[in-house]
Amino acid sequence: MKTSLKITIMGMHYTPELTGNAPYTTALAEGLVTIGHSARVITAHPHYPEWRIREGYGRFTSHENINGVPVTRLRHYEVFNAATIALTA
Repeated sequence: MKTSLKITIMGMHYTPELTGNAPYTTALAEGLVTIGHSARVITAHPHYPEWRIREGYGRFTSHENINGVPVTRLRHYEVFNAATIALTA
């Protein structure tokens, strides 16, 4: 008998972001679901690489199901500012 695991993945980046670690986190979660495990993701709203929350996102908490993976998105503080880095360099 096959044992099915319940897995929660927490990270800052997830699809629809196309860069950073989002493709890896997305592939991991979707792969786990494909082989029969229960995986869910807790992540931030899409904001990378633009460093601002994308159109259609940004509520305090949102829930969606992407390719069989339940995704909970939590609002976060946007701390990155390219001008700040330029001033401190």
